[in-house]
Amino acid sequence: MKQCDWARWHDAYDDPGSSLNERLRTVRAWVGVALDEGASRVAVGQLGQPGIR
Repeated sequence: MKQCDWARWHDAYDDPGSSLNERLRTVRAWVGVALDEGASRVAVGQLGQPGIR
């Protein structure tokens, strides 16, 4: 089984054209809306493997 270079994989968060960057922007927007609407806590989690939606 091939090892994943997780540090390199996470570099995609910094690439404006990557799906990880788009996902991060989406989650930040959802969290922002929840907090603006008065949520005192927000929990975000992801199940599954990277790249699988």
